[in-house]
Amino acid sequence: MKENSTLESKLKKYAALAGTVTAAVGSVSAQVNYTDLNPDVLVTGNLDSYLLDLNGDLTPDFSFVTLDTAFGGTNTSYFPIPVTYNVNYAGAQMNNFPGNQWAGENVITGTGTSASSSFGLANIPQGSSIGPGNSWDSSSTLVGLNINVSIPLLGYSTNIQSGPMIGTTGFIGLKFSVGGNTHYGWARVEVTPNGEILSIKDYAYDGTPNTPIVAGETGSGPVGVNDNQDFVNVQTMGKFIRIELTQNLDFAQATVTSISGQEVVSRELNSTISDINTSEIASGIYILNINSNNGSYTKKLYVK
Repeated sequence: MKENSTLESKLKKYAALAGTVTAAVGSVSAQVNYTDLNPDVLVTGNLDSYLLDLNGDLTPDFSFVTLDTAFGGTNTSYFPIPVTYNVNYAGAQMNNFPGNQWAGENVITGTGTSASSSFGLANIPQGSSIGPGNSWDSSSTLVGLNINVSIPLLGYSTNIQSGPMIGTTGFIGLKFSVGGNTHYGWARVEVTPNGEILSIKDYAYDGTPNTPIVAGETGSGPVGVNDNQDFVNVQTMGKFIRIELTQNLDFAQATVTSISGQEVVSRELNSTISDINTSEIASGIYILNINSNNGSYTKKLYVK
């Protein structure tokens, strides 16, 4: 996935998002500036993008870009008859603006004599320091990627996943320049297992130059890695939204609304696993709200 002029023209305006809350907490040695994106920013679709401006100076520091495409062809080199193949891949990439870098690590792929090592984006453990001691890189890097390959005639199919954030939530270590001074920060992101949606949840940086920051540090305590409340897990599965309650509740109600606030689905959750049919809902971004006697839950979803 290469950044080009077409991509640049499609990059979103990074005007402040509604619901963004910024908190700055200062001390003698540290000044953590934290921004919570509520609801999460969802980047989805081919060449959709988001510009990350860590310190709000109207100069973007990093960009996130998603790719979702498919292609196929016919191979005649390895088989006695023409064989058709199909490839579908979706994922997310991060790019740096000049002078800025991301924290990486050596990633080992393969086993035995076929094993190889390459430098890639790191999923920084919560509570780990981000600063001069990390390894840094300024090239474009893969955040998460899912590839499906099939050869129908042979009944063959395979799935390949790569990138540190595919199917999980993690922290990206960030290094950026402000007025010639170096600052360190983090961004918490997730790529869905199918690679189609990149969620950007929150981010922070230390306002004191050359001062390390702890992954998940907000200035008022660490942020939680898991979006879900303890009582519920949510995932999109084709034409369904699956809601799994991790405990029995006296009452739980799920409501799906459009971005404009229009209610499109509402139902009571009477079992520990419930599926909401979205086949009659137009593709787009929706808000899922779950209210129960054990708390509330809100998640931004993409219905395809």
